[in-house]
Amino acid sequence: MSPLHRLTLNSRRTMFAFAKKSLWQLPPHPGPTIPRQEPVDEELCPDYDSATYYPAKPGEILEQRFQLLSKIGWGSQSTVWLARDIPKFRWQPEETVALKIINSNDGDSALHEREIEKHVSQQNPEHRWGVILRTCLDDFEIPGPQGKHMCLKRFVDRKLPLPIAKAYIYFLLVGLDSLHSECKVVHTDLKLENILLSFENENILTNFVKRQQPRQYKIDGESGRTIYRCCNDFGPLDAKEIKNMVPKISDFGLATRLDELPSYDGMVGSNWTFTPFNQITVLPR
Repeated sequence: MSPLHRLTLNSRRTMFAFAKKSLWQLPPHPGPTIPRQEPVDEELCPDYDSATYYPAKPGEILEQRFQLLSKIGWGSQSTVWLARDIPKFRWQPEETVALKIINSNDGDSALHEREIEKHVSQQNPEHRWGVILRTCLDDFEIPGPQGKHMCLKRFVDRKLPLPIAKAYIYFLLVGLDSLHSECKVVHTDLKLENILLSFENENILTNFVKRQQPRQYKIDGESGRTIYRCCNDFGPLDAKEIKNMVPKISDFGLATRLDELPSYDGMVGSNWTFTPFNQITVLPR
């Protein structure tokens, strides 16, 4: 290789290295340790098996694109992490997203959840109530110590307090009606934990990321996995901007498509019917 050609290659590498987004340097010590005997988050789930969870850590890079920041949710078959969606070049805008990392022993359920959400997102994009149904934006797989883990990328939302849920009950019912009539899908697992709320403004999430709250953690004695305490306190709700908050129905892992129901004892899914929301009568008390 000629000296001139080598100089050209080195200059090109330097130029692209400068153009790339830099990674955030997270504190090496996330926070105070938690006593080993104290159950933390997902450890409270029945049939908990630490080895099936992905050993995610703050600062870790997934798929050469997503940098994990904080654990903001957990369940019996997954953890949810706040992450930077890092674009290829500095001048491109970046997003803060939620990554649901599903356990390695739950591959079939992960595929089911992905397919249901893909089906819902493809139904009539012009429907005005589609914004209430929170589906994944993208998905990918990552290798773990005990097998592969599917990751579902979603927008970040805050949990819905019960008083606000009561105020939004009309919107949630209309969202369910859209899910049934437009998408032919039954959620089957609707509860407060699966109803989220969009932020009042963009500064809420930005300020949360900048604060970098201490991350309490413990080391699992059997698997050696680091378990972080969930950190999803985005601060008090700003009632002045409540008009910007939209309730969102999420987590379609147990949902069922009405057009794909099997037949049991002569009952076929296509025979199921639902009363449209606008035909429901609310009786006065």
